Amino acid sequence: MNGSDILVMLDFGTEGAADYRVVGCQRDAIVEEVSDTIEESCKAQRSQQVDAGRYSSTLSLDMLYVTDRDDLVRLRNANRNGDKIILARRENGAIVQRASAKIDSFAVNFPDQAESVASLACTIDGFITEAWVIGEGIIGSVFIA
Repeated sequence: MNGSDILVMLDFGTEGAADYRVVGCQRDAIVEEVSDTIEESCKAQRSQQVDAGRYSSTLSLDMLYVTDRDDLVRLRNANRNGDKIILARRENGAIVQRASAKIDSFAVNFPDQAESVASLACTIDGFITEAWVIGEGIIGSVFIA
C-alpha cells in the first residue's frame, strides 16, 4: 500500500442532498480490525470452544493535514455534534476503499515555532468497503483536491 493517502471527508450538503468534500488527508495511518471471541464451551469440556463474535475496526491519524482553518473548525464541530464522516483510501490517484466513521477523539497541537498538527481517532461504522456509492451520490475525482 505504498503511496496510499487517507482522506477525511465531511458532508457540505443540505438535508437529503449529500455533498462530501475532502477536508484533510494523511499518509501513514493505522487501521485496526478486531473480531471478538465468543466462548461456546461448557464446564464438562477440557478444551475451549470458540466462535467469531462482534467485528469492529478503528483508524488513527496522527499528522492530519487540514487545508484551512474553516475545515479544521468543521472537523471539530463534526466531533462535537457526533456527525459521521467518510474516510477513504486513495492509491495511485484512485479511491480504492471507504468507510463511514464516528470521531472518537480530535486533537490539535499548537507548538511554538512550528505548524499546528491535528490528530484524529475514529471508530468505523460497519465494514471498510470497496464500493463507492454513498446514498444517492458517487464519490469521484471531483472530491479529490
